Amino acid sequence: MEAAPQQTVEPQEHADPSPSRVIHIRNFVEVSPQELIAHLQQFGPVAYIHILSKFHQVLVEMAEQSAAVAAVEAAKLSPPVIGGRTLRLTYSKSARIHRESEVDATKPETRRPPVVHHDEHSLLITIHNPLYPITTQVLSQILQQYGLRRIVIFHKNGVQALAEFGSADEAEKAKTALDGQQIYQDSCALHITYSKVDHLNVRANNEKTFDYTQNLPAQAAPAPAPTATSAPRRQP
Repeated sequence: MEAAPQQTVEPQEHADPSPSRVIHIRNFVEVSPQELIAHLQQFGPVAYIHILSKFHQVLVEMAEQSAAVAAVEAAKLSPPVIGGRTLRLTYSKSARIHRESEVDATKPETRRPPVVHHDEHSLLITIHNPLYPITTQVLSQILQQYGLRRIVIFHKNGVQALAEFGSADEAEKAKTALDGQQIYQDSCALHITYSKVDHLNVRANNEKTFDYTQNLPAQAAPAPAPTATSAPRRQP
């Protein structure tokens, strides 16, 4: 399998680069991709988004350069605040964002090592270019046919999910069929690897977590309060 080239973080500069369709956004911490997309769509359609979680940054490619210019100029007058974070928008030096599907298989340096399967029955799913909301309902529509048992969605490195299957064979079939596919046309591409997680601890069935083997409440029950105990008495 081939790994997509890593997007590099652009160095801080005193002067902004020339206008580009790609916007470089900083201070992207605990911000929902969908909230950011909703903000940018008021200036024009969003073509592609690449999240650099490790650096708290994101690259967004607008469909038209005029839309990118409008978004950046508006941010200069009034920086957008999303999720309690003030975002800084500048032009990227890149004219477009490299797509996951554009990896050159002829280049040895981009080749992935052979996949070694040790009977894992869980998969780590990374969703590239998440232009649309990713929920348990969305993922279950493509995973349940392979024996999906539990799923947890999180945002540690972009939009990711852990999916637990009934057997290693079912997990392998799901990975073989879906790795590299897109949930929607031109967006939400799936990159799937095996996970060593044996069992997902799911306490609620909702848009972020779901256990398909049992009927759970939409919200997890609060942890029981610790019981106060009397201090031991000293013997006279």
